[in-house]
Amino acid sequence: MITPNQSLEEKQLRHPDPRNASILTLVLQQRAIRIDQMMCFITACEGGSQGHRPFPSKSSIHNRIEHLQREGLLNLEQIEQGQPGWIWLTKKGVRMLGSTAPWKRPGRHVLPFLSASNAIRLLLTEQYPQATWRSRQQLKEAATKPRESLLPTAELLTDSGQRIAIHVMIRLVGTDEQVVMHICEQLAHNTDDGTPYYTALWYYASGKEEQRLRTARAIVAALTTQAIARKISIISSPFQPHQRWNHPHLAVQTHPCSGNDNACISMRKGEKP
Repeated sequence: MITPNQSLEEKQLRHPDPRNASILTLVLQQRAIRIDQMMCFITACEGGSQGHRPFPSKSSIHNRIEHLQREGLLNLEQIEQGQPGWIWLTKKGVRMLGSTAPWKRPGRHVLPFLSASNAIRLLLTEQYPQATWRSRQQLKEAATKPRESLLPTAELLTDSGQRIAIHVMIRLVGTDEQVVMHICEQLAHNTDDGTPYYTALWYYASGKEEQRLRTARAIVAALTTQAIARKISIISSPFQPHQRWNHPHLAVQTHPCSGNDNACISMRKGEKP
């Protein structure tokens, strides 16, 4: 027998509030989001440029997140001592969105990658507000037989029709030859009509990973052509896992890049609210 409360709950699962559904969908796409980064995501999506509406207040955002937590749709937990808490979906939240994505607590070892991936998405959202970000989770669910080794961190679909593979590289796995092979496979990926699937490959990395990618790009240029190698952009991104995001407007600028890089993005420090 279905009680009235159960019927109401099922109705809410089928028809969630659009603003709450957008928060849940964002968390699903990113796997997990740190609370300070979530503040920036919501203000970027709902404030300022969106119809000249005022930025939502911190208290209103906290209230919405706490509401979703009370409804059993979100987890909010401080995984790292002294750092902001992390948000991820509960099993109920994943079920409401009709997804098969992971819903368990993210391990500490993946937090640096998740933080960096969220940071890059925030920066690109500011730089390309009309573009669409498709996360790896979305790509996996859309593919018939996904080859996870070929899936980028995300795809950026621009309003001009470009499809850019976004790679956030905290750690490069494999030998230098395997890295070159992976890049070549991405470049060789074509659509059904034979045109290149990706307009460009953007790699965000730092330190040794950045140098290995630059070496790999030079090898690709030697194996193919300079024109093909110019599709590969390596953006120097000194990832700071514990950097606090505390300003509703992310000041982002493009700047000239050395070598063949044509899409470097940097963030200027904003004032505190």
